[in-house]
Amino acid sequence: MKPETLSRYMRSFDEIAKLDFVKARGRLGKTFNVSDELLITLVGVILGKQKMMLNDFFTELEIRGIYLDRSSRDHFAELLNDRNLLEKMSDSGDAQYVKPLF
Repeated sequence: MKPETLSRYMRSFDEIAKLDFVKARGRLGKTFNVSDELLITLVGVILGKQKMMLNDFFTELEIRGIYLDRSSRDHFAELLNDRNLLEKMSDSGDAQYVKPLF
């Protein structure tokens, strides 16, 4: 690509990222944030019509470039549980499955 095209693309990407996705996190620098609605949309995209273990789902998110820290994973599990999309197979909560949307 031409340098002019690259500079225009990067500038627009930065502008779009600043609107909603990029947040300053102190010493961590800038991080991308994903809304709850986007995560629920990704559940539908990744799962289709089959259920998947929660840890495998996090791996699928990482394949798509979305890395969640421990607190974000806990928040996501609570979000799924609140929307009745998390199925726990044991009392200890070891085996947790993400249910498909439909």
